Amino acid sequence: STVATLSVNQGLSNSRIRSVVADQNGGVWLTTPDGLNRWNNGQVTILKVAHKREGAFVPNSLFQDRTGRIWVSTLFEFGYLDNYRFVSISSVPGVVTAMAQDAANALWVANEHAGLFQVSGDRVVQQIPWSSFGHNDHVSTMAADPKGGLWLGFFLGGVVYYRDGQIQASYSTAAGLTSGRVGDIQLEQDRALWIATEGGLSRLKNG
Repeated sequence: STVATLSVNQGLSNSRIRSVVADQNGGVWLTTPDGLNRWNNGQVTILKVAHKREGAFVPNSLFQDRTGRIWVSTLFEFGYLDNYRFVSISSVPGVVTAMAQDAANALWVANEHAGLFQVSGDRVVQQIPWSSFGHNDHVSTMAADPKGGLWLGFFLGGVVYYRDGQIQASYSTAAGLTSGRVGDIQLEQDRALWIATEGGLSRLKNG
């Protein structure tokens, strides 16, 4: 099979890619140290994003919600794109480690230091410190459950199922979960979970 390669030779502003998101229109958004790029129909466009902060716009992570809005984090800010203008939500600091949209369409944003934020429109609905989940570290990845709630994977290991303002279940190495930082969580159609950690791969059969 043929593998297509994208680099500066194909028009990328920088070959160091930090985050990739496939959008609803068939394009692919990529963040680089030199800004935001979009690949579509075989062509790369380097996007000029207007923002208020001095210096270059350096995106770190991306997420597209069900309305099509692109959410972006940098080392200093979090917000969204409005016709290629960056709209900052000042109450959510930078250093975002994960984003997800739950079954009720609520957007959840994990910040390394400040905790888990629920965002609606342009405002923060609630902020939950990491200590509320029984952890001294932060979430490294998360996934929305199609029947409601969030699965949270932690930097130092462990997975929590959070729904309706409460921890519904918690898993660690004592329950058979592989050890180390949780890098990814994927749900199958029967709601079984595949959990990738530094120590290996686990499968959790979830009701």
